[in-house]
Amino acid sequence: MCHDSNAIKDEIRTLHGLELILSSCVIDEHNPYMKEHAILCLKFLLQDNAMNQEFVAQLEAKQVIDGSALSDAGYEITIADGNVKLKHKPRE
Repeated sequence: MCHDSNAIKDEIRTLHGLELILSSCVIDEHNPYMKEHAILCLKFLLQDNAMNQEFVAQLEAKQVIDGSALSDAGYEITIADGNVKLKHKPRE
């Protein structure tokens, strides 16, 4: 729908569609392909659209929603000044 239309891409941004699509980039056990569909949609929304690219570039991480999978694998996630940092936890 938006592949070749910057007008539609801009409209999606102004209607807060980018935020909605970005929030779908999580693993959903009830819909295992949701994340992949959202990522592909973002690819087309950002392609050849500097304003959408700038919008996403200005986003900043605020909190870790669910870091249990990485924690179980021995990693710790922290956020400092909007930057996500991943470090290996020492074994206890």
